[in-house]
Amino acid sequence: MRRIAIAALAAVFAIPVAADDTVVLRGPEGLEVTGALLDHDGRFYRIGASEGVLTLDGAAFECEGAACPDAPNRLQEVVILADPVASDVLLPALIEAHAARTGREVERFPEAAGAVWVLGGADEAEVLIHVRPVPAAEALAALAAEAADIAVTTRPATPRERRSAEAAGAGDPDAAGRGRVLALMGLVPVAAPGTDLEAPTLPQLAALFAGGGGGRSGPGDAAVPVRPHLPLPDTGVDPAFRERAMAAAGREVAADVARHADEAALLGAVAATPGGIGVAVADGDVGPARALALRPACGPPVRPSAAAVRSGDWPLVAPVMVYLPPRPAPPEARALLRFILSIEAQLVIRRAGFVDQAAAGVPIAQQGERFASAILAARDAEDLAELRRMTRRLRPLARQGETFRFEAEGAGLDATSREAISRLAEALATGRRQGPVLLAGFWSGEASAVSNRRLALHQARRVAAALRAALPEGTEVEIEVDGFEEVPPPGCDDGPWGRQAGRRVEIWLPRNP
Repeated sequence: MRRIAIAALAAVFAIPVAADDTVVLRGPEGLEVTGALLDHDGRFYRIGASEGVLTLDGAAFECEGAACPDAPNRLQEVVILADPVASDVLLPALIEAHAARTGREVERFPEAAGAVWVLGGADEAEVLIHVRPVPAAEALAALAAEAADIAVTTRPATPRERRSAEAAGAGDPDAAGRGRVLALMGLVPVAAPGTDLEAPTLPQLAALFAGGGGGRSGPGDAAVPVRPHLPLPDTGVDPAFRERAMAAAGREVAADVARHADEAALLGAVAATPGGIGVAVADGDVGPARALALRPACGPPVRPSAAAVRSGDWPLVAPVMVYLPPRPAPPEARALLRFILSIEAQLVIRRAGFVDQAAAGVPIAQQGERFASAILAARDAEDLAELRRMTRRLRPLARQGETFRFEAEGAGLDATSREAISRLAEALATGRRQGPVLLAGFWSGEASAVSNRRLALHQARRVAAALRAALPEGTEVEIEVDGFEEVPPPGCDDGPWGRQAGRRVEIWLPRNP
């Protein structure tokens, strides 16, 4: 039975055993495991045994053999494979803040691929944190093969990647606790100075990158072809732009779009190219290029704000995902992860040019533009009565920054919403946020107001069930639900952008006194 239990933990690929690396791990009740020592992180042993790769808790096993580590003095290494957007600014800032928080010295050195940070002090072993820029698919594949300790991507794992990881015995990377949202990115179109593009709609923007449409640059009427630029495939803003702009318009990126290894190179190329246009992270600094607004199907042009990105009201948003391996992560990797997902790290994330997930309430008095837009969109007395009902319900409360949205075709919550559920449950359980919680569902675009309200209430109840499931046992929080029809953010519900913005579940909590 013991043999079977150990085999059940094994990876599907066997590891050859070299004599110099062979160790014997002796556990309780005479249990012995013999194999090649692949790694030891100070607690967990990874052994290449005849059954495959085993991860065993060092607290329950004693190691015998020449290869056994001297754990207290052992050098720890953490390998992070990250999207270039994250490896360039975000992760360096977080690693250095983590070192400062723990009172350790830190130095950065270049490597052939990426960089390494050396953390340590006079009386403790050094820690090496390697950060290597790679596309999302490569990072997730390496994580499944246990060739990395952490993967950071700018998109969630695809269904195919999840199936491949499970087939390889590495489990689902999106399983509870393994995939988390680290930060959010708003995407903004940028253009060369002098280009006459000002505020395209999303379909117009997609047409430019698909090879359709045109633009003008410089004085006079001389036409200059639009020359689009994007990051390398599957890096940076590329995955989110292809999904949220191109696929939503039923188009594909043209094969001759110029690709760039990092955002600085992209922005420089856009600015230097007559007719140049690109997509960048909306952190307010687009270098020599010019940031463009977007125009909804109706209403004035809008620009991204941190609040709109956090709530998902801005149409071009990408999560920065952090993934853990199927095995226990090394202690230093776990310590780093605890910090980068903590409340203390949110300011570091914000200063690095990304949108953090810190809780922030917005009273109804500060949402005048949104309510004015809803009043103007009202079609009849029934709509106005619904607005009055909603206003009475929400007036004593404050809308929270997080907004829950669902994946396409009625599927589950999207990655950002799943993270918001976890963070809200933790905050309610620890008392950082106080109930009662109102989950207000909104739905637009159906044939009747009754259908919209019914669907809005259904979605709110789905979120309430997920929140109750995430709360620690014994946590008592009052959760209420309600559903409203067509009370959109500024703009209207015509087209994919409006429907995306109008179909959501908001969190409302009591206002601070």
